[in-house]
Formats: sequence, C-alpha cells, structure tokens
Amino acid sequence: MRRRNNTIIYSPSDLVQFMESPFASWMNRLHLENPEAATPDGQTDGENPSPALQMSMKNASSPS
Repeated sequence: MRRRNNTIIYSPSDLVQFMESPFASWMNRLHLENPEAATPDGQTDGENPSPALQMSMKNASSPS
C-alpha cells in the first residue's frame, strides 16, 4: 500500500492481507495516513511481517 498523487495504491499482497486480517489491513492504512497514530512493534523471530500484522499478532496473543 502506498500513496501517489493523494491516491492510495493497493498491491496484490494488500488484498491477501485484508483476507487474512481486516484489522491488520486497517492498521496499515492508518499507519500510511497518520504514522504518529500507531507505531509498529519491532521485528519478531527473524520474520518481517507488516507493522499492522505485528500489532494484530500482539493483540491476539494478549490474555483477556
């Protein structure tokens, strides 16, 4: 996902991410539009998931 001429351009991987986790997709857009609103976690276990997916995984693993 990127911005060009004030238009958001979605990639095929953005669509796959949306199908796997609408929340992660929403967080990526939030980060694109307002980076100060949400800061991504650091890298996990040598993987490099998207910032929103990292936050989504962290929230899913937190005890309720």
